[in-house]
Amino acid sequence: DEPLGGGTSASQPKKSPPDCMLSIPLNLPRGFSLFLGALPARISQRLLACGVDELENLVEVTADLARSPRAHFWRRGAGLVELNLEIPEVTAQDLSQMQDSSILTRWTPDNLAFVSGTLHRVARILHPSDAQVLGMTYRVGRELPGVACRLYTELEEGRSVLFLGPPGAGKSTAL
Repeated sequence: DEPLGGGTSASQPKKSPPDCMLSIPLNLPRGFSLFLGALPARISQRLLACGVDELENLVEVTADLARSPRAHFWRRGAGLVELNLEIPEVTAQDLSQMQDSSILTRWTPDNLAFVSGTLHRVARILHPSDAQVLGMTYRVGRELPGVACRLYTELEEGRSVLFLGPPGAGKSTAL
């Protein structure tokens, strides 16, 4: 069996978390340390330097080949705001490392993966002819217990439920 996310198998020792994960504030979304661990250390460290107030509003991180990584934050009154992380451009090696992270689940046919055990998800863009990774977007998934209580009866009865809405509307949060 191939391990999830192309990472190490169960018989191999687990890697220790990157140093940048040791100082993650406790009031950030569940699994945020795993979210940061799936990114190259220089991106994680730059995000941590933004401070807790900013990280609580982080929506996604975008890493495109030959561009500086960008973070998108939700700001009251301004909506979605992009911040250039002002660190060196993303390389093919960065994208390869990100794609093969053992923290991610197996990639789906539509190029989505999840940070294992969390609602955080990752989308990748592949070059159509050679399948080289051209970019990746890491989206923060937030858990709000009790939001889906209204669906309990439908789920208990085995009914299917479909969530529709634009990005950021709370579809994953409802899960």
